[in-house]
Amino acid sequence: MAVLMTSAMALKCVMNDTAWEGHSVLGSYALDAKSLLSNLIAEIRLHLLDLLDDSQIETVQVCTLLGTYYIYHGSPSLAWSLLGMAVRTAYALALHCDDTEEQEQIAAQVRHRSWNHVTIADTFSAMIYGRPAGLDAAFAQLQPLSEMDDTLVAVSDAHPDDSTNLRPGLSKLPFHVLKYRLYNITRRALDTFRLLRLKDPLSPEDQQALIGAVSQIESLLVSWQKEVPPHLSGDDWQNVEPSGPFPPKLQCLTHVKGDKAKTFFLQAMVLQLTYDSTLILIHRPLLEHKMALGSISASSQNFVQRSLKVAVDAALRISRIPMLQFNHHLSLSFAFMHFFTAGVILCIPPARQPFSTLAQEAKAGIMRIILACRDVGSSSQIARHIDQLLTALLRVTVLREMDNALQNQTTGPVLLEQSETGFERDHTSTQAADSRPHHADHGNLYSSHLYSASMASGDGVSLPTNLTGHGDAQVSFDLDSLHDNAGIEFDTQLDEAFGTFGQMMFNVQPDDRYTPWNWGSRSR
Repeated sequence: MAVLMTSAMALKCVMNDTAWEGHSVLGSYALDAKSLLSNLIAEIRLHLLDLLDDSQIETVQVCTLLGTYYIYHGSPSLAWSLLGMAVRTAYALALHCDDTEEQEQIAAQVRHRSWNHVTIADTFSAMIYGRPAGLDAAFAQLQPLSEMDDTLVAVSDAHPDDSTNLRPGLSKLPFHVLKYRLYNITRRALDTFRLLRLKDPLSPEDQQALIGAVSQIESLLVSWQKEVPPHLSGDDWQNVEPSGPFPPKLQCLTHVKGDKAKTFFLQAMVLQLTYDSTLILIHRPLLEHKMALGSISASSQNFVQRSLKVAVDAALRISRIPMLQFNHHLSLSFAFMHFFTAGVILCIPPARQPFSTLAQEAKAGIMRIILACRDVGSSSQIARHIDQLLTALLRVTVLREMDNALQNQTTGPVLLEQSETGFERDHTSTQAADSRPHHADHGNLYSSHLYSASMASGDGVSLPTNLTGHGDAQVSFDLDSLHDNAGIEFDTQLDEAFGTFGQMMFNVQPDDRYTPWNWGSRSR
């Protein structure tokens, strides 16, 4: 079953790749990729209860892979349950415990890899669904990994007189170790924010507690980043093609055989993407929550300013990742999810700091994301939906920017200073009507008097909520509300964009009290 599941995952990645030679092979057997994929998944589902009854290492592997498949390609609600079954089976098999002395190395490494993948899947599902993780933090420690023959990368020797012409070279292992550690930091962030139980508006004590938590987690990320070797560093891969030539810091890849250099390139991009998305995750609470009137200290204000800059810088780095390199790879949907979040974050500077240098860079970043989605849109339904959502949100953002800039010219230097700092102390602005249910204490980034001018009417965009092609439920992302309700908050557009994407991507309902797919939400 594990082999079938792996084959199904690979088939899903290349199914829309017209250059894949396997299409002709399948055609010779009167098969097509879509029907074969459906048959493979059906066969796995047929034997799933038997697998659970067996309670073997294969049970953990299949549940983890099938759950990951369903997160993006099918039933996200089923994915949550399947990943939960992987966690419980891993506990039952004591994968979190130390190995016995008589255990063979290969068997031990299979157990370690399976456990580490379970911890990542559990953390990732907790992050995207906003629900408590299934693993107990006391047992969520990563298991050590050892070098095996499938992690070594052969490197051609530069000396032709060497009879073997091969020597042990780079390893694929550091990527996995760094990835596990990074998700461990993400898990810690999720647990910390949930335990804070923040309420809007934030009291001075809550402000300091949140700032302290963000600082502590960010220090862990700084330490993690120092461990990243050059060939896995996104910064060192800037303006470098996977095929070479390579700069001095990447000279270790010069003699890597075949297309293995692209493997390291993709690993570096995934690590950079995950790192930057984690930065956005930990700084978002400071951008979303309101501050109690009269309780904002200068240090808190400065830290919120820094949080905005850190989040925007991370989003800009994400926008520069070459998405086409991920096409027909398993990580494509993962990358698109973070592309969308980055696009929404980049909509903040133009509204807060109209026509500033940062605002111009942010709009350019949004355009890069939209164009990247269009480049692969023909083979990715997720890309098409992100294109539609961010295009609509960008239109709102540009209108807000123009309105704020004009108002700043007419309301004097005090209001201009508030707009430039992006930190609004007034938390008493009225709540705007919204087609999506909102909690009473949603965060408020902007004071309503900044956005009281009437806006030109935009076009509503109606998007399907299901990415699998089944069902025809519709969610309206309505730009006409800008014209109908002059006092509407910009937070509402951010919230609608997140909510619509959450419904489309993960079947998360807007009234789900745990959903992280809105603006102003908090982990519970």
